[in-house]
Amino acid sequence: MIFHANMMAAARALSLAPRPTPAALQLCDIPVARMEQPGTLTVRLARGVPMSGGAVFDMAAPRAVFLVHRGTRTDLRPRLSPCIARGALNEAMAWETTLALDQPGDHLLVAVPEPPWDADARVHVQQIATARVRLGPSGSDWATPLGLAAEIVPDPGASDLAPGGMLTGRVLAEGRPVPCAALEIECVQADALAGRGMPGGGWILATADQSGCFRVRLPHAGLWAVAARGVGAKQWHATRPLRQDAVLWVRVTNASSDCRGSSPARTPWVRRTTANHCD
Repeated sequence: MIFHANMMAAARALSLAPRPTPAALQLCDIPVARMEQPGTLTVRLARGVPMSGGAVFDMAAPRAVFLVHRGTRTDLRPRLSPCIARGALNEAMAWETTLALDQPGDHLLVAVPEPPWDADARVHVQQIATARVRLGPSGSDWATPLGLAAEIVPDPGASDLAPGGMLTGRVLAEGRPVPCAALEIECVQADALAGRGMPGGGWILATADQSGCFRVRLPHAGLWAVAARGVGAKQWHATRPLRQDAVLWVRVTNASSDCRGSSPARTPWVRRTTANHCD
C-alpha cells in the first residue's frame, strides 16, 4: 500500500484518548500464527470481553464457519462441537473444531455468527471475525478480500508481525471501502477460553482514510483484536435494528518466545492514530 506524505504524517500523530467502553467481541482463537510442519490445530469460537477481565457470554451456533486456502472454501460448520468458555467469573457456551493443515500457505478462518441482541445498545450486533494461520514460510490468501458483509483485510506485509511492527490494511463492506472507519485495537489481557489472565494490555484508537486504509503500530507481543464497528451495510435483523462489525485477530510474536507470542506484562496505555483527516 502507498501512502501520501500528509497521510503518513497524520498516521504517525498520536494523542491520548479515553478508553472505549469494553464491549463483547467475537473471538476466533487460532493458538499459533505459524506452523512449520503439517499438523492439526484445535480452533475455538467464543463471545465475550477477553480484554477486560475475561467475561464470556453464550454463543449460538454460528451461521457460517469456513476456512479459505488459495481461493477454496471449506465449510467447517458440520464439524463444530460445543465447548465451554471460562471467563474470570463465569462460564458460557462456545464452539470448537480441529483443522488438519497439510497445504502450505495462508489458511483464513472466518466466523459469521448469529447476531445476538445487545439490550444496552438496543440493537442486534453481528461481528464477522477472521483469523489466520500460515503453514510453511510463505503466504497466499492473507491480503485477498472475501467480499464479506464486513471485513478487515490486512496488507501482505502485515504477516509475521514482531513487536513494534506496522499493521496496515483496509476496512471493507461487501468488497467496497468504508471511508473514515473508526477502529478499536486492543491486546488480550485474559484468555476467554481458559479463565486465566495473560500478559499484555493496551489499546489504540485509529481512523481509516477515505479509501478505508489504515496503519497502526502494534507495540508488543500478544493476541490483538482489530474491530471496526458498524461498517456493514445491512441495518435490520427481522424487525429490529442491526449493526455489523468486522473483527480481525492478529498475533504479534517475539522471535525469542514461543509461537503463542507471550510477553512480559505491560503498563496499560492508549493511543489514537488517523490515516488522514476524516471528520
